[in-house]
Amino acid sequence: MPDPSWLQVYGFVLIGVALTVFAVLDGFDLGIGLLLPFVGRQEDKQVMIDAIWPVWDGNELWALIGGAALFALFPTAFATLLSVLYPVIVLLMLALLFRPVTFELWYHDARARFWWEWSFFLTSLTITVVAGAAYGMALAGFPFTAPDRFSASLKAVLTPVPLLTVLLFISAFLMHAGAYLVARADDPVRALGLRVFARAWVAFAALVVIWFVAAMSVKHAWGRGQPWAFGIVAVVLTILARALAGRVGERRLVYLSGLAIASLFPVIGALQYPVVLANSYDPAANLTVTDGSPAYTFRLVTVLASVVLTIVAGYTIFVYRVFRHKVKAGEPAY
Repeated sequence: MPDPSWLQVYGFVLIGVALTVFAVLDGFDLGIGLLLPFVGRQEDKQVMIDAIWPVWDGNELWALIGGAALFALFPTAFATLLSVLYPVIVLLMLALLFRPVTFELWYHDARARFWWEWSFFLTSLTITVVAGAAYGMALAGFPFTAPDRFSASLKAVLTPVPLLTVLLFISAFLMHAGAYLVARADDPVRALGLRVFARAWVAFAALVVIWFVAAMSVKHAWGRGQPWAFGIVAVVLTILARALAGRVGERRLVYLSGLAIASLFPVIGALQYPVVLANSYDPAANLTVTDGSPAYTFRLVTVLASVVLTIVAGYTIFVYRVFRHKVKAGEPAY
């Protein structure tokens, strides 16, 4: 493989940053979707939905940025990924399209509210599972040169690393949802958030260690320094999130939870690089950062993406500052 240019490395990191921000920001509203049907009081459910109402659409924008950057910079990897996971991608798109509808229908169709809650749960679970499986398969590899790629991909999902990544994402998003409810709600929803955070953290902490060992094993990376360094940082941040939970402000708990989730992605990046799409069927056919677009495309896209990311980041900070107040039951919906 030829030495990658700094633009190719920058593009690889850019995609990773966008997908990391998506997981951190969209993680808590996906976690709230996973929690909603299991909360007893309607007033508490309204608070939970109102807490994510102003920000959920901006959160999902980061996934679109990451996907668009992958399409522009590494079109072969993008096309291969779609061809291998086409039915799953369609399911993901349907979940992303239908999920926001459940917000409106929950409010305006009181007679069927039970079903809309479970629809919200199922769409949130679908997005979480598909994202977790995709990240796990990024480490374990996609069998994109197998004779029957779809059948081989389904079998690949059932291997340890993708399954562990799915469970890791579910526990991470529940933990993050708990922290977010602590920051945005008063009791009794705040107390619920504390309980969810504490219980989900136990599963998350255990899964971080198990997942790291499995990922290092499948990538044969025990002798590489960078994955070890990022893995240690992930474990330390995970421990700090729980150790400081009762000693920091409510908003800082969200930051700690988000940092613990974000710390997983440098581990994935360090284990992946320079591979963009690993081929589990034939490692010689791996797609690397040098299998991307021409240099002029990288120059154009990296400039545009940097500008867009700056604008979106500014918008995101503005929205979160405007809606940083506590949500109270009975207040009008946003």
